[in-house]
Amino acid sequence: SGGFAAALLDMEPSWQNSTGSINRATTPHITIGNEDAYAVLFPETGDLAQLAVRPEARRRGLGTALLHEASAIAGKPLRIQNVDEGHAGITSFLESVGATRTVRQYEMVRALD
Repeated sequence: SGGFAAALLDMEPSWQNSTGSINRATTPHITIGNEDAYAVLFPETGDLAQLAVRPEARRRGLGTALLHEASAIAGKPLRIQNVDEGHAGITSFLESVGATRTVRQYEMVRALD
């Protein structure tokens, strides 16, 4: 993910999918797309670490095209982890393209004194 990537993100990725973690990964990964939409894919595992479409470029099929391209490169179903259920945009997009939820995760927070 290049310098333009942060401008496309609506929310901060989990630490596992942050740009810093991706850059430190020992498993090969690729970035596909352009300045309007991009995805970061780990082809060996089929993990899609980041997916972003510039707000003004949404609803034009760019996200769907990236998913198809990433799936073709990986040669297997994609895994998208750590999706924030509170973010209506990504959850409705993933539902619209037929993504299936396989796991639900709960997060707990405790304030330290």
